[in-house]
Order: sequence, then structure tokens, then C-alpha cells
Amino acid sequence: MTNLKKRFTKIAVYFLAFILIALLLVKPFNSFCSLTSKCNPIILSYYLPSKKGNQDFEVNFKAENQLSTLEFKVLTPKATIKTGQNITIIFTAKNLSNHQIKIRPEYFIEPKNADNYITRYQCLCFKEHMIPANQEIQMPFRIKIDPKIEQDQHFSKNNIINMGFKI
Repeated sequence: MTNLKKRFTKIAVYFLAFILIALLLVKPFNSFCSLTSKCNPIILSYYLPSKKGNQDFEVNFKAENQLSTLEFKVLTPKATIKTGQNITIIFTAKNLSNHQIKIRPEYFIEPKNADNYITRYQCLCFKEHMIPANQEIQMPFRIKIDPKIEQDQHFSKNNIINMGFKI
């Protein structure tokens, strides 16, 4: 029985060491992602349980495009989001030209004070996106609405938020 206990303890120590090393590597990995734009950072708080709210918000997502050589759209233009809930919305950009283009979408939100309660875990605006000629890319937008918004008087009667990106 003591042999089994030693084996279990050894496995537990290795497992905890692995978790600790992985957590220590998150920050360098995220820095690498920011510098190279070749990967998406790991945001641990996105995956951890969080306090859920009671209020639903109608969120309209928009993709505004000024370029004739690009097709820019959002796959889910409207969503009902409960406060405290994580959600991922996919935007797509298709290069209609015969050469590579670089974009960096600009974030906008209405009403402006709603941004005080939005946590953007992954945003199109965090980095530039290279789109090869005649190719399409998908860009995830991950957010959460903080339950503290429920205490803001402005949002007690207005539960509509418009947000999106301009190119």
C-alpha cells in the first residue's frame, strides 16, 4: 500500500510541476504572439468560471468596410448576451485583389460608456492581419459583458449595444 501511495505522490508532484511550468510559459508565449502576430495569446481568465449576471443585452455586431479590394463581414450580426457570459463572434475578411493586403480593424462601440463594461479577450484591433491575394481569413472577437453594468442607471432601460470594426 505504501508503494501505491508513493507512486500517487510522485504522479501528483509531476502533474503540479507541469501545470506550474505551463502557467509560467503563458506570459512569454503571449509576448511572442504580440510581437510576431503568428498566434493568438492565451487569456486564462476567459476560460475560468466567472460570476454570471441576470440581465440580457442585445448586441449588434457590425463590419464597416471602406476598401474596394476587400469583403469584410460578421458571421453573427446579432446576439443576446447575458452579463458575465463569454462569447466569440467571427469576422471574415476576403482579399479580392491579386496582391497581399494588410489590415488593422478599428474598434467602435455605442453607447461609448458600454466599453467600461466590455472585456475584450481577443480583438481584431489588437494586431495587423495579412491577407494573401484572393484569400479569406477568419478573425475571432471574444468578449464578456461585466455584470457591474446592471448597476449603471443608463443601462437599466437601455439593453442594446452596437459594436464592430471599421476598415
